This record gives sequence, structure tokens and C-alpha cells, in this order.
Amino acid sequence: MTEANSNQSALKDVELGKGEDNLGTHESSKHSLHTNHYQMMPSNFQPIKIGNPAPLGLMSFGMTTLMLMYVEAEWVNPEFSQIVVCFGLFFGGATQLFVGMWELVKGNSFPATVFSSYGAFWLGWSILRVLKGNDYFTWGADIANYDRAESIFLAQWGIMSFLFFILSFKSAKILQFILIDVAVTFFLLSAGQNYHSAKVAGGYFGLFAAAGAIYLSIAILFHEIYGKKWYFA
Repeated sequence: MTEANSNQSALKDVELGKGEDNLGTHESSKHSLHTNHYQMMPSNFQPIKIGNPAPLGLMSFGMTTLMLMYVEAEWVNPEFSQIVVCFGLFFGGATQLFVGMWELVKGNSFPATVFSSYGAFWLGWSILRVLKGNDYFTWGADIANYDRAESIFLAQWGIMSFLFFILSFKSAKILQFILIDVAVTFFLLSAGQNYHSAKVAGGYFGLFAAAGAIYLSIAILFHEIYGKKWYFA
């Protein structure tokens, strides 16, 4: 083998991660690149530390859901939903969406999916009511088959919430309770399009789900601050 061919073979080995410096593995090659990356950083470089975003997401979900359930359980007048829209856009919607993205950065796919999904739901729910309130969206109760379509829409979110519940079996008991309660709430509100009593029952189930989310949020913060765990959290 000529010297030129020998050099080309050595270069190919390095590219494929077969050289001695790379220990013959692709993972070692990645580790070497990762180490070299940090060696290029200033000596006082500190990676950004992201706190636990879950308490914020739980609180935004719980507080906003609590407000809407006042309407569904008929504790307040239906017009109160106009106030819920404001909180749904920012606290329930945008905040949960941000929390979902922060969970992705931390490598937590399940909470990222849950928070982002419910955050998007609140954004969509709120924007829809803004459009309908300004006559930009004509689909409503006076349209044929509206009740059935609304019922299917809510049932779809109930199914998704139930699937989240199945995936939460290794999580805290209170989180399992919240997710199954949310699923039941959606199913009852779905049935409530045709049965008024089911709608009111859904409102009460939603109140418990919201209270559970707030409880878990405070429990996580309490553990982070004082180092003590609460029951079921």
C-alpha cells in the first residue's frame, strides 16, 4: 500500500470513528466532540439551570379550569365565561404552552405533551369565543347538528385525557386522579350537550380536577422550599 493510500485509509477510519483516539465507538466520538465543545467555553461559563416548570403549569391549569367550572356547575351566571376567556388566553393557554416547551428542554416528553395539549386547548377555546362574540365565527347553537358536533369534540378530549391517565400509572397518585377526573369531566360535558344534569355534574367533577391540580402545584413547591412531601404528591 502506497503512503497516499495509507493516509486516506487512516483519514477514513477517523471519520468513521475507528481511530484509536475515538476508542472505536461512535459514542466515544460524540463524547469527544461534547468535551471539546465545553473546553472552548470561557472558564467561568455556567450552563443555564432551568427550574421545575410543572408547578406553574399545574397552577395555570387548575385556576383557569376552576373558573370555567363555576359556569358549568351553575354557581355563577353564564356571562362569567367572558372573564374566563381572558385568563384562558394567557394563564391557562399561553402559560401552559410555555411550560410544555420548558419540559421539552428538560427532556420530559410526557409532561411536555400534557401541558402543551391543554394549553393549546385553552387558547383555542378562548379565541373561539372571542371570534363568536364579534360575529366573526358563525357556527353556533342555531346551526343544524351543533349539539352533536360539540359533543364529539368534547368526547375527543375526554379520550385523549384517558390515554394520558393510562400513561401516568408510574406518576404520583394525585396526578392519576387529576387526569382520570379530567377525562370524566370531558365525557360528562359531552353528554351535557343533550342532558342538562350531565353538564352540571361535569362542572362538579371539573372542580375536583382543578382543586387537585392546585394541590399538586403547591405540594411540589412546598417540597422544593421546605423539603417535605405532602400526601399523594
